[in-house]
Amino acid sequence: MELRGIDVRRGLELVVDEPISGRFLWAVLGREVFGLPRATLEKAATPQPTRSQAVQAGIAAMQRHIEPAPARRA
Repeated sequence: MELRGIDVRRGLELVVDEPISGRFLWAVLGREVFGLPRATLEKAATPQPTRSQAVQAGIAAMQRHIEPAPARRA
């Protein structure tokens, strides 16, 4: 079963999938551009043991793509 969450304002989508029973993977997909498929911005390096943990890790990844990088001092 697949779970999808979308941040409409920023065009990001969090997808959590269970390809193997008890192994949950997440991926953050970016906005579709000029009809090209959505790009995978970041994905799980290793499976999570619960859907909840995969969602939490995926949300943290989405936030990294939403929040601006800290300003550099000149």
